[in-house]
Formats: sequence, structure tokens, C-alpha cells
Amino acid sequence: MKALENRITDSKREMDILDAPQDIHARDARNERAGNTVDVMYPFFIEILGE
Repeated sequence: MKALENRITDSKREMDILDAPQDIHARDARNERAGNTVDVMYPFFIEILGE
């Protein structure tokens, strides 16, 4: 059962990683419309991506 839980966790992590560029692109577009730059949001993106 623990192995299945680990596989599910790994799969969710992989999906999050694959979705991250789309999320960043959407946020960038919203920020550009709002007049914010990526430089202001950069620490936020790093926190989300865990890098």
C-alpha cells in the first residue's frame, strides 16, 4: 500500500512540474495586463517551483 501511495505522490509531483510552465505563462500574462513585471513576481515563482 505504501508503494502505491508513493507512486501517486510521484505522479502528482510530475503533473505539477509539467503544469508549472503553463501556470507561469498565465500569471505572466495577467501581470502584464495589470502592469506588473516578472521581476516583481520572480521570488514568488521560485517559491512555487521549489528551486
